[in-house]
Amino acid sequence: MGGVVYLCRLGSLTLSTVTAVIVLGLCISTLKTYHRGVEDGDPSFSQSLNYANIGIASGAMAIITLPMMLLVDFIKDGKLGLPIIIEVPWLLVLWVMFLATEISTKNFGHNFNPDGVSCDEIPDIIGSPAEEIVDVCKKWEPIEITSWITAGLVFFYSVTLIGVTIKKGNSGSSMWNTSVKNSKI
Repeated sequence: MGGVVYLCRLGSLTLSTVTAVIVLGLCISTLKTYHRGVEDGDPSFSQSLNYANIGIASGAMAIITLPMMLLVDFIKDGKLGLPIIIEVPWLLVLWVMFLATEISTKNFGHNFNPDGVSCDEIPDIIGSPAEEIVDVCKKWEPIEITSWITAGLVFFYSVTLIGVTIKKGNSGSSMWNTSVKNSKI
């Protein structure tokens, strides 16, 4: 059935999937709002929203792969599992993607609003009455926060898994080719 690391895996991958859905939804909503502002000819929408594109890619990759990683554990009564040697690099890729989403969101927000004024004050400062810019601004922090949470969950689980696997390997039983569920850790 697996041990403590397996339970940590279930919890972190499940929560990561939930937060990835939030990131994906916020980024899609942000892009829709951005395109509405561009169509209206608002000059404040001259910058591309790279952070939203990265967030969509990160969220989609996590939503597709993390549930599949969990699903593999239940196929054939748990006898088939994803080897740790494959799981760890993929989780580190996801970690970097969510970290990139957070950093690019923070960077965009800082470049667009260097004074850090309230989102409601931005239209007065830039001279644009667009509601879209306020909506995009209000989504920066939630995207940053949920990206950090997702990156943190994936990172800490990955580090835990690497640490336990190396410790077991040093004691003479290599686990890199076994799944977490079948490893009894």
